[in-house]
Amino acid sequence: MEFLYWVFVIVAGSILYSFLGRSKNRRQMEKDRQNLRKGNLNDRQLKEIFRKLDTYKNSTAYAVAAYGFFYKQFFDQAQENYELFKPEMKKRGLLL
Repeated sequence: MEFLYWVFVIVAGSILYSFLGRSKNRRQMEKDRQNLRKGNLNDRQLKEIFRKLDTYKNSTAYAVAAYGFFYKQFFDQAQENYELFKPEMKKRGLLL
């Protein structure tokens, strides 16, 4: 019986971690999108965000660490953001 208790605690903790990670990362991605649309990002900030998107957009390990059970949603959001940020990088001449 104690074994089932620990299994339940671990599963519940994993689900809670997934919800918290997903909401935190989703808010950050939305904040970055809004700042780009408003023009509030300088070149350094834009390069840093784009570098992270380019590095992690296809990383399953990062997606699982950031989103937990909802890791497939990360790929959709990362691809959307990548396609949003790429033209801005080209426009500013920052894309090599």
